[in-house]
Amino acid sequence: DEYRKAAGGSGSGSGRCRLLLSALAAQLQAQASFLLTQNLPNEAVLLTDQTTVTLKNIEISEKLFFVLLEKTRVTVGGSFSITGHARNEDCIREHGMARNRPVWLGRRWAVLGLALENIERMAPNSIGCVFEKLDLRDTGLINILPKLRVHKDCEIGMLWLSASEKEHVAEVLK
Repeated sequence: DEYRKAAGGSGSGSGRCRLLLSALAAQLQAQASFLLTQNLPNEAVLLTDQTTVTLKNIEISEKLFFVLLEKTRVTVGGSFSITGHARNEDCIREHGMARNRPVWLGRRWAVLGLALENIERMAPNSIGCVFEKLDLRDTGLINILPKLRVHKDCEIGMLWLSASEKEHVAEVLK
């Protein structure tokens, strides 16, 4: 019911939502590039698969990282890290705020296209993190392993990797 109210009525919820999103997207101009910082702009910004999002001097939750990885073109600059997602905290922080919240990095479905291209472009050891669990089964995300800069005191509680496609592990096998 709350969703229908937010969408503006009692009609077909998903259809109405799509119409509202289409109308909003038509009003916004897609950004060619976007520097993600802790201080977000006050106005709405349209990020697309053509937008290059730069992540540097920032720490973001793994949930936000995966959305950006799969939906935009990502470049990673200096001092970037991912952290565990916390429901009641900001998912974007200035780098060096010493949160060190352990990440449970997990995906059990194939990621394709843009996400794999983004991972391929990243420099080795460019993503700081502290792991709790790592569960990457049948996904191209295994290729992200050489890109991670794991904190030296990190103790991984679980490590689970599997791949059925050569492309899913190509970066690791180099």
